[in-house]
Amino acid sequence: MSIYCLGMAGSQEDPLEYLTLPAGEEGNFAEMYDKTLIQPNTCPHGGERRRECECVKDRSSHRGYTVFHKIRLNTTTLLVDTSDFTHARALGGQLVRYGEAGDCFSMAKCPMGEFSINLTGTLLSVSVSTQWQTKGSYADHQIRRLDDNQRVLGRCGGYCGSCLPHPAAGLRLSVARLH
Repeated sequence: MSIYCLGMAGSQEDPLEYLTLPAGEEGNFAEMYDKTLIQPNTCPHGGERRRECECVKDRSSHRGYTVFHKIRLNTTTLLVDTSDFTHARALGGQLVRYGEAGDCFSMAKCPMGEFSINLTGTLLSVSVSTQWQTKGSYADHQIRRLDDNQRVLGRCGGYCGSCLPHPAAGLRLSVARLH
């Protein structure tokens, strides 16, 4: 597992530590989906996300897609700083925090915003104590934990709604079980 320390060469007293994500940007992203249904009281195609829909482009500041290749990690508490974008980049719209997603798509519990946390290739997993909460109007979320919590996939949204790691506990990691 690789921990990158930023600020070691300078006079900075406390270097910042970042966990390198071997799964890369494809497995570690956060999105505020950029489409809104023309008829927002529906959930077309049983909630399946499709390229073509009866939608309009969401032009608000609520949209964005961010990819991460390292995340800021307190190596003592194993708490992730989800708002550190030092090793992230926005591929569209605004920066979206790690482990968050949302949209302004539908009022019918039909979330389309997605996030992916992929810690495969590290010795860490998302702690079972990490929970997600919704915020906003008509907010809903679906969280899937895979591979002994080394991967977490989330779909979140509303009209406009999102989900994020519960602020009281944050996004906490734990040492993964070795097989």
